[in-house]
Amino acid sequence: MIRDNTIESGHAEQFSYGVRVLYCNGARTGLRIERNTVSSGSGDSNNIGISLQDGLLGDASDDSANCPSQPPQSQVIVGRKPPVVIDRNDIRCGGDADQDCAGIVWNLKTMPVGTIGFPPRTATRRRVIANNLIVTSGMDNCTGVDYIGGTLDLLHNTIDVRGCTDTSSNNAIHSRNTTGSSGSMRVIFPKTFSNILLSNVCALSHTRLSSGSMRLSRYSNPTEVKANTVFPATTSWNRSCLHVGGYAPDPNDAMTLNYNGPTPTLYLNSDYSPIPTSIWAVGRGLEEAGDYTDVLTDENGNESDQDAIFDKNNVERPVGGTYDRGAFEYTP
Repeated sequence: MIRDNTIESGHAEQFSYGVRVLYCNGARTGLRIERNTVSSGSGDSNNIGISLQDGLLGDASDDSANCPSQPPQSQVIVGRKPPVVIDRNDIRCGGDADQDCAGIVWNLKTMPVGTIGFPPRTATRRRVIANNLIVTSGMDNCTGVDYIGGTLDLLHNTIDVRGCTDTSSNNAIHSRNTTGSSGSMRVIFPKTFSNILLSNVCALSHTRLSSGSMRLSRYSNPTEVKANTVFPATTSWNRSCLHVGGYAPDPNDAMTLNYNGPTPTLYLNSDYSPIPTSIWAVGRGLEEAGDYTDVLTDENGNESDQDAIFDKNNVERPVGGTYDRGAFEYTP
């Protein structure tokens, strides 16, 4: 557990980390990174707030470090999967114009799969990034969440990458997870809902933009991108930012259009909390967030089956009977 720390990453020749975890056991051990303040340092090229890297793969994306050779392990765990949770952190990247930044890197492809005999709520919703504030500024290419692979649910985060200089390539959520080959390739996003995603051009994007016809897909059953507040407004995921198309819709996919908001200053205060008249944040979150009460901790850091989840300021959600989008719940 990493909780209640102020962390400033130091200087490195290539990669500078606030928190870096290299899993060498197939991610069979739970981890919580909660309520920390993480700021980027002066890495010469790449600054990363929090990185969860699967060292068993031998293809570490952010450097060449890998785990020692180990015997194969079963990817099925009897009972609930141990939780891996990044919750209620304040992650800030600010540096020079020749540097890049990723708020969170998620690459846990060999995590154990779901278990048999447990309801979906407890068996599958154990890998979560929730209630975080991620803000980047001053750097070149910035990403809020860099999704490389593995089961993941993203909910109630506020991500703002508008302050970086390469406005065309800064994404709140960026997927590097694809499957298939030319003619049948799919781009995979984690389940993503009730977030506020602020960028200059495309809030969501992926690495294969030049691959032509692709299809949005899901990592596990089901994966959905829905009920997010996105800026700038994106009315067609297929042809504007994700550049997918050419296939008939997959009936198993649930990629729905999101509500798109006006200029962010019209519904957010300077600290990213919603203003009371914000129709794009207040009361627009999904009740589905209540399904995560058994994996997210309470205001005292205890994991239990409480009846609520808590926003970044430890305010019990929902206030007024409905959930708000983003990291903060509006409190009168």
